[in-house]
Parts: sequence; structure tokens; C-alpha cells
Amino acid sequence: MLTRVSHLPVLVLVCGLLCGATAQAQTSLAELQQLLQAKTAFDNTDFAALQRDAIIVPGFEPGRTRLAAVSRAGATSGVAPQLALCWGPRDVVAAFSTLAGHADGGTVAAPGAPSAKE
Repeated sequence: MLTRVSHLPVLVLVCGLLCGATAQAQTSLAELQQLLQAKTAFDNTDFAALQRDAIIVPGFEPGRTRLAAVSRAGATSGVAPQLALCWGPRDVVAAFSTLAGHADGGTVAAPGAPSAKE
């Protein structure tokens, strides 16, 4: 038992050195945000799943119904042109804020789109 306890600090040191030597660390918050953006953006895999699963949505008509995505990190440049709409977190909050302002619970247009009043 005593030999196992004496080897524990050595094991921890070796693991720390190995992990520290092979780990890739970000140098700034901006770099971390950029890394997360690249890893979480709506990409081709997500778009393929959306196309595949959209047919189970009532009222969906292939070739006629356009596709929309909501993603925390936006969409990749290869996917964005294929979407009718791609919202981020600010767009969702803005839509709910606009909807909350309507006493009748009116409709909400896409950000940047003309409203029914215009």
C-alpha cells in the first residue's frame, strides 16, 4: 500500500506533462470564440439531416417548401445560400420581443424583411 501511495505523485506528474505537451490551448477569448463558431456552425451534415427529416413535418412539400435554420453560430458559407432563412440567437430574441409587443399576437417577419405595415 505504501508503494502505491508514493507512486501517485509521479503518475500525476507524468500525466500532467503528457497532457500539457499534447493539448492545444487557445491564447485568447477571441480565439476560443472563433474555434467554437467553427465547430458549432450549421454545416452540410446538419443541412442533410434537415432535408432528410423535413418530409415528416405536416404541410412540407419537397421542392416547394423552403428550409430555415436556427443556429447559435450561424451557417457555413456552403449551406447559407441554400436556406430561406438562418437565424441566430439575437434574431430569435428580437422576434419574440416584437411578438410580445403585439396585443393580438400578430405575425413576425424575418429580420431585415419588410413588415406587413410597409
